[in-house]
Amino acid sequence: MEIDLSFDDDPEVLAGAGSPDADEVGFAQPAMQPATRAPVRPIRIRNIFDNAVMLSVRTTRLGVRRKLSTDLISIDADKAMIGASKALLECDEYTAIVRADTELRAALRQLAIPTPNNLIGQYVVAKPIVGTVDSMLVSWTGKRSALVDAFINVYESAREEARMRLGVAYDAADYPTPDAARRAFALEWRFADFGLSREIEAQTDREQARGRWVAAVEEIATALREQFLELCTHLAERLAPEADGSVKMFRASTIKNLQTFIDTFDIRNVTDDDQLGALVTKARDYIRRVAPATVRSNMVLRDSLAATFSNIVADTQTMIASGRAVVFDENE
Repeated sequence: MEIDLSFDDDPEVLAGAGSPDADEVGFAQPAMQPATRAPVRPIRIRNIFDNAVMLSVRTTRLGVRRKLSTDLISIDADKAMIGASKALLECDEYTAIVRADTELRAALRQLAIPTPNNLIGQYVVAKPIVGTVDSMLVSWTGKRSALVDAFINVYESAREEARMRLGVAYDAADYPTPDAARRAFALEWRFADFGLSREIEAQTDREQARGRWVAAVEEIATALREQFLELCTHLAERLAPEADGSVKMFRASTIKNLQTFIDTFDIRNVTDDDQLGALVTKARDYIRRVAPATVRSNMVLRDSLAATFSNIVADTQTMIASGRAVVFDENE
């Protein structure tokens, strides 16, 4: 599966050049359909775990902060109540590694689903895109290794600069050798099945085990809804005017991030969430041909989108509050 994360900011491309409504509002208004309320399907636990796997991702870095000795703190106070730290290094090469790790987590959030309790480095991945996610992580390993190499190349000079800047707070024991510093960086991952049946069979109290899995699945189901809510809320907020009526800055990423969610939703919808699917379809219909440049310049379009996405936000909040039932299949 290949996902295009590029975004064309050309209004002629994205506003639907040549369509009757393109010059007026930047996109063709979808026909409004009467609201219908289909029965809410429960989440079947077995379906989720047949369609998805767990992904554990672990990143490590060289620590570049240490606690500052209270002997070096001069203050008229009880030092037991005071804490301070020092930066061991400051260099662009290390910052680039931190930035890349942040970008990796953002990329994983676009393809995978955060796990219950938002455990760091834990995700739910739909089985059809395991290969895609694995390839992305392999690619990221190469990118990160190159960044680590660049950092190690300047490590000695950065340490010398720190010695001069820290003065009496410098401690050579805080700095490992370059080889040891390199080994502090790692990117590791592992895919694993959920092992639902094995865990329940191993539990003396089956109801307790089931209760844990129900709670976990409820959070997995809610994670996609909350991610959609976050993106739509941000879009609606940027479309709304300031208190004084002035127009807010509108970045292309505001639409791009929501569009990426929409494009990957079907494959990530491991809970068969029809309610969320209906709202995603509504959002898709409204932004499928919207260019950020058009949104910035066309107030009619801006106001229309603001009203639409405010309604979508309200509907999503109601949907999240209502929740969905979670059931075990009879043979579980």
